Amino acid sequence: LETILECAHELLGSRDGSIMLVHGEDELRTVCASGDSPARGARVKLGEGIAGRVARTREPLLVSGVIDVQRSGQEPATHPPPTSSLSVPLVHRDVLLGVLNVNAPEGRSYNEHQLRALSLFGEQAAAAIAPGPPSPAGGGSGAGHGKRVRSQRTQKVEQGAMLSNARARGATLILAATTLVAACGSSSATYAPQNRGAGNGNAPL
Repeated sequence: LETILECAHELLGSRDGSIMLVHGEDELRTVCASGDSPARGARVKLGEGIAGRVARTREPLLVSGVIDVQRSGQEPATHPPPTSSLSVPLVHRDVLLGVLNVNAPEGRSYNEHQLRALSLFGEQAAAAIAPGPPSPAGGGSGAGHGKRVRSQRTQKVEQGAMLSNARARGATLILAATTLVAACGSSSATYAPQNRGAGNGNAPL
């Protein structure tokens, strides 16, 4: 998950970000956050706030305007709140896994092309974090234990190989997303919290 966030930052030059995964049937929980993200420790219901809305609709959002993190129940960040953010769903084989959020540095604003880039990135990220198929049941207790030991060793080797190649895959993904964005537009929604009136709190990104 940390590698996914790092690649997202490299793609968009973001200040900070977070990955929120589905917990239970109707909740998102932050499982990975970077920088000074106000989403650390966040829990939101599907449909509530920005991340919850993205999860419910499965549609990416470009957020423009200051987000009120204090009304969201989270500790305010030490840096000024972001004025431009992107939030995209993480969906694999029609299964909602979570939401990926990034916030722009102070004085910078994201656009529709960057939202499209993060959406394409999110598709590949969802495939990377999706759980694999369950392991088949073992025959006897002794044989099952031996298989579990071998399986654990094999898994560690595979995880090591995945981590060693993560940055190379991330760089390839960034290049592919950037190339695709240059060739296509985006029809994703834009959300401007400053136009909803004062006092409207939103869940953190």
